[in-house]
Amino acid sequence: MKNVKVSVFYAPQPEEPPDSSASYEFAKRINAVYGQKDGEHDQKMNITRLDMDSIGSMISSNDDIEAEEDQLCIFLVSCSADGSVDRTVRKLVRSMKDSETTGEDNRKRQNHYCAIALLGHARCENSAQQMKDTIFFNGRKFRQAIVRQSSKEGVNTDARMLELQAELEGPGGFDEWIGECLRLVEGP
Repeated sequence: MKNVKVSVFYAPQPEEPPDSSASYEFAKRINAVYGQKDGEHDQKMNITRLDMDSIGSMISSNDDIEAEEDQLCIFLVSCSADGSVDRTVRKLVRSMKDSETTGEDNRKRQNHYCAIALLGHARCENSAQQMKDTIFFNGRKFRQAIVRQSSKEGVNTDARMLELQAELEGPGGFDEWIGECLRLVEGP
């Protein structure tokens, strides 16, 4: 079994208290799932609110990570019913869009993985279906920016992507998705 360092970055809805946000609660669920999966884990897991330096953690050099240790960065972005996202998410999208490539090495780093979950906050099934594109629009822009940036830097983005109506669907599908992401990194 490989060692895996898991970094979770969460972004609450605008005007939502970070420590009681749905994205933070789902981040804590990852810790619970990761801890239950294998009692031998060293619990190499960080939960941090998304900030302007978070992307640097995803694309950092492998030099500071042990050769046998894989890294999984999970981004949890809460998307309000009207499609708005946290200010930091919008700033990161702009920042990544403005960054120029400078002929970097595009080889895949086998031990860097990225996963992104967009957590919608529709309160009824009808709204969730009709407004799905509106709810996830800015979250999808963030996901596209992350995929572009990570592919420039050689980070594997083959991990599962998830769009979940957090208030309607509950954590069941999320827990399954986290399990898939961990299996992808850890192997069979």
